[in-house]
Amino acid sequence: MAICLYSNGIVEEFKPAKLTFTENELIKSFGEYKTIKSKRLIEVPNGWCVWGEMENPDPIEFNRICTDILEVYVFSHVIFIHDSELDPKWKLNDMIYKNYVDFTSDISIFIEEMSTKIVEEIDEMQAQGKNQNMIYLTTAGKIKDKLVIYMFNPAEQSDDFYKDGSFSNFSDNITEYLKKHFKLNEPLTIFSDKKIIINVEKDNVQDLFAKMLKHFEVKEHYETCAELSHLFDDWTTYINNMPPKKKRGRPKKNVDKEGK
Repeated sequence: MAICLYSNGIVEEFKPAKLTFTENELIKSFGEYKTIKSKRLIEVPNGWCVWGEMENPDPIEFNRICTDILEVYVFSHVIFIHDSELDPKWKLNDMIYKNYVDFTSDISIFIEEMSTKIVEEIDEMQAQGKNQNMIYLTTAGKIKDKLVIYMFNPAEQSDDFYKDGSFSNFSDNITEYLKKHFKLNEPLTIFSDKKIIINVEKDNVQDLFAKMLKHFEVKEHYETCAELSHLFDDWTTYINNMPPKKKRGRPKKNVDKEGK
């Protein structure tokens, strides 16, 4: 049983059909990727890391934890495999220093430590006002089926995010999603798949659409601009017609005629 770490931080078990993984099982796990990479894990003995690569990956798939672990940019899930789960015919196995049970325990601890370190680094960078060219999402919670809800705020992104092509790729993917799955909800869902949901708060929707429209106007994709404008108008009408939320408060106390 290997450990699979997704870009949203979710960890799952990945089991081979038999005692060891077949090449086909690993390839199927990365069906959308053109290239599959592997690397020996140095920090925990007897471990291999396997991940996928493609041209122009979606910034949403940026796997920060595994990027720090492998010291290469990773835009996919990563499978951590113990030597005992590899076919001996591949001749990749080393002497077993860590048995399977110790290996899985050490991997879990290692991932947790890396996650904590990254959170601390992000907090420090934000405090110092440093820019990052990757998309910045805040976690809003989890729902059933291990889906993680993220919030996207256009104002919280770095200048580099809008200059280096990341926002261009982001806009293309979001627009394709909205064309197929647009719903009148608050907050507005701009993307979802089997792993994550990305929402935008009501006060940030206009800013996001304005930036996306500007992006497509520069590319002279006027039909897309018209479609986005129509979606934004529908959403604005929906929000304006929503009944005001009732304020919560303590019920009024019953007061007798004497005010006692």
